[in-house]
Amino acid sequence: MNKKSEELRIGKKIKQLRELKNYSQEFMASKLKMSIPGYGRIERNEVDVSMERANQIATVLGISLTELVSFDEKYIFNNYAHNQNAFVINSELHQEDKKALQELVEYLKKQLEAKDALIKELVLGKKTK
Repeated sequence: MNKKSEELRIGKKIKQLRELKNYSQEFMASKLKMSIPGYGRIERNEVDVSMERANQIATVLGISLTELVSFDEKYIFNNYAHNQNAFVINSELHQEDKKALQELVEYLKKQLEAKDALIKELVLGKKTK
């Protein structure tokens, strides 16, 4: 099997999505009412995954079956239960777009720091009066 067809395999997609959610194989196997080694075989593409099982996996991952099947590293996922403040920049963005987004993030961080400093100053100022 060539590298490109391996990238399209459902097991790899399931593993990547599970890792993005910070779920363990043990957690997934438990939710799917199957053995840990059996679940591992799914991720390693050692067994075929039925549509019913794929739908169950998608449900545990909190996504639709369509999202599971069409998952690709280039998509943006913002709804991770354990990492809500993180985001992924689409790898297909042009370099100028990436730079503009990074500059915007830095600007917003500085704005938040200034806001926090002002709040601290106002709170401390009121206490000393």
